Amino acid sequence: YPNPFNPSTSFNVYVPAEGTLNINAYNVMGQIVDVIHRGIIGEGSHQINWDASNVTSGVYFIRAESSYGASIQKVMLLK
Repeated sequence: YPNPFNPSTSFNVYVPAEGTLNINAYNVMGQIVDVIHRGIIGEGSHQINWDASNVTSGVYFIRAESSYGASIQKVMLLK
């Protein structure tokens, strides 16, 4: 939220148990453009913010991955 966004957006992530969570932003060619979060996170729902002021306008994919699974969300940055 919001989507499209400028220059930052936030999204909710639910983690069923404490563990490692990696969240990366990818461009449409599959290249990592930003590491949003990497590390241990506690159990429950978390709001994660991405400040994309250092990348160009376009479509990006946010991938959240933990030992419990992965999720991908498409977002659009308009500057």
